[in-house]
Amino acid sequence: MSPSSIANRTADFRNAFDKAFAQPRVSGDTAAWEDFLTIRIAGDGYALRLREIAGLVKGRRVVACPSEVPEFQGIAGVRGTLVSVYSLPALLGYSGGGEPASWLLLCASASRETAEESIGLAFPEFSGFVRALPSQIHAARHRDAPSSQSVRSAQFLRMGDEVRTIVAIPRLLKRCLGNARAEERTQAHETNRQF
Repeated sequence: MSPSSIANRTADFRNAFDKAFAQPRVSGDTAAWEDFLTIRIAGDGYALRLREIAGLVKGRRVVACPSEVPEFQGIAGVRGTLVSVYSLPALLGYSGGGEPASWLLLCASASRETAEESIGLAFPEFSGFVRALPSQIHAARHRDAPSSQSVRSAQFLRMGDEVRTIVAIPRLLKRCLGNARAEERTQAHETNRQF
């Protein structure tokens, strides 16, 4: 992709995002709009609730760190903060060796007690921004799943003929934090056993 096409695509995303906030609010039952970022992993479409996201950055260098957690990729510096980076495709069940993850989604805090822990989810392709009505969000049934990786999701977002799995970021954060704490306990136990 050329620098001019990237700049044009970025401008299109910015305009769509700004336009969404310029639209008048609808009254009544349809007033509960929900905002999503849309992404793709190995051709499969996903949606992420904007309220569960603290930020989105591109092109951060991730420094690999030794870990027994397969989804953990390393540490990245973002806005003066160190962020633990996990592979979103791996967390969703995709096998390794896919597209390089050039985007980093910064997660909103999993809970008040984990506010000091910054977690980022790396993924390959950002698609855009969508504002959806409650009628476009559906509970999951196995036959609705657009991919085998999305079967575990609780909800889907229907946008015209396309169905995107809604990624539950709080669920993924619990998994990331649980794996990290389990690894810390294992390392502490092994260290204590050596002495």
